[in-house]
Amino acid sequence: MKQPIVSTVKQPQPSTAVKQTAPRNGCRQLAAVVITGLLLLGASARAAPITWGSVTTVAGNSDVSTTGNLVYAERAGSATTLSITGVSFTAPGTYVTGWGASQTGIGSPSGITGDYAALLDGDCYQDSTLTLNGLTAGHDYLVQFWCNDARGGAANQLVTLTAGNAVVLNRNTGSGYGQWVTGTFTANATTQIVTVASTAGNQGIALNGVQVRDVTGIILNGTFIWSNGSGTGNWNTSDTNWTGRVWSNGFSNNASFVTVGSTINLSAIVASNILFGTVSANIPNASFNGGSLQASSLTVQGGSSNTNGTNPTLTLNVPSVSLSGDIAVGRANLTITGGA
Repeated sequence: MKQPIVSTVKQPQPSTAVKQTAPRNGCRQLAAVVITGLLLLGASARAAPITWGSVTTVAGNSDVSTTGNLVYAERAGSATTLSITGVSFTAPGTYVTGWGASQTGIGSPSGITGDYAALLDGDCYQDSTLTLNGLTAGHDYLVQFWCNDARGGAANQLVTLTAGNAVVLNRNTGSGYGQWVTGTFTANATTQIVTVASTAGNQGIALNGVQVRDVTGIILNGTFIWSNGSGTGNWNTSDTNWTGRVWSNGFSNNASFVTVGSTINLSAIVASNILFGTVSANIPNASFNGGSLQASSLTVQGGSSNTNGTNPTLTLNVPSVSLSGDIAVGRANLTITGGA
């Protein structure tokens, strides 16, 4: 069986190479450490975390996002193709796999007509682990999900979508109107996993449809891609080193290093999820130097065919590093030479 590419270090045991000091302010303080080679503790490649946008109640055709370029969109319950604001929703299972049991005939909210009404009239009602296929590692994607059940018995039943981060949708907020949500992520593989589960048990998830759009080069919901565009090598809040943008500190902003390595000089940085590398190919070795770093998680990823001798290396030479979540290292090396 093929070995997993990425592993997550949650609570390192004494036999591992990871050292942690006592938690401070709810964060992990990283001491000097070298993590080399493969940490094969997980069962599968770690999915990229999705940064979810605001949950919105169904209102009309303009709900359907047209940002970026359509990759695909699929509907539940029927093979009939629908077109909404130029977005074609096709039969389930071609690109999005893992759909559970589905049906049609659950109705749609008052005032919703045409193909949008038809989309909301069918749903996948069984808890599902969906796989979004056909992605390109290193590209930015926007995903959109609808959960709507217009039947009276579905009022205020909640559904949770999880991909690193979780978001909760109400499948019927009253009078038959459900909700939709978009999220963005930088792909670290050709697939992305999203679990969809009823929060209240066996009431069903009422998942009507999914669309995936390529938004590479469009910075959305705090996704920043390092390009070193100004040539300074500085990760700060003033230089335009993020595909024409300036970094903005905040736990809602993700930092992706998927093409450019070398030395990166930090100021006092606050971020959500940090991704270094992709499974498609190694990027040049990089070093984070100076300053301080607070983040929710760190993923260091090498190419899928790597051996220990070809792993890329990320070095954290940062005096103060705090991570409140997980470290994941796959077919890559992480060296931490600073930290209190």
